[in-house]
Amino acid sequence: AVFALARIEGQGLAPELAKLIADPDADIREQIAVALGNAESSYSKAGDQLVLMMRDREKKVRVAAILGIAKRKYQPAMINLSRMVSYPDVMILRAVFAALLALETPDNTAKLRSAFQKGMIKNDSKVRLICLKALAKGTTKPDLEAIRNASFDRSKDVKMAAIAVLKASKLPEAMEVLGNWYGDEDHSVREAALDALFAIPVPEDWKRKKKRYMNDFIQTPNQPAKLVQKAKDMLGKI
Repeated sequence: AVFALARIEGQGLAPELAKLIADPDADIREQIAVALGNAESSYSKAGDQLVLMMRDREKKVRVAAILGIAKRKYQPAMINLSRMVSYPDVMILRAVFAALLALETPDNTAKLRSAFQKGMIKNDSKVRLICLKALAKGTTKPDLEAIRNASFDRSKDVKMAAIAVLKASKLPEAMEVLGNWYGDEDHSVREAALDALFAIPVPEDWKRKKKRYMNDFIQTPNQPAKLVQKAKDMLGKI
């Protein structure tokens, strides 16, 4: 019953369900966190109650509470969440970064930047994908070293997302980072890195470097003939 009631949004049920916030059954408490996340905006206590539930003894309750905070975009929870960016449990960590992304605003973007950069160091594909979404907004030179960590990830989605961010950044310095994927085991990832390299616009004094990076791609061991020819054709257009 609590599971069903928790998912009825905007019906004023949260105040009644919140009475079970300390229920001895962790499954019940988890659904209360879901209910508070779904509560209508007029229920002003929901945010503080979710922050309280972030300290629950059960991990799944803490995760539900953090995701509820993300859904409500409850800004006062920012301090608590910022302290958890090095949390050892990966499920908690994923929820924390998802919440930080949801709570990001033009006013706190700069402050959160370092958190998302640090998130790229975490050896978890889902955390990295969340951080890449954040770093894709107005990518800066300091972001590049953080994005480089995506090259160590086993997930193709992470690699392709990182390459897309570097391409969209249009930063000449991003060309050097793209070199991390020239020899990737997946040839489609190699090609994406090549396309990104070619697409990055550079001033006249950077053209020599761009040609050098292109030659580095061509000379990468075991580079497929098709990609070598494509790179050579691109090289002739620089």
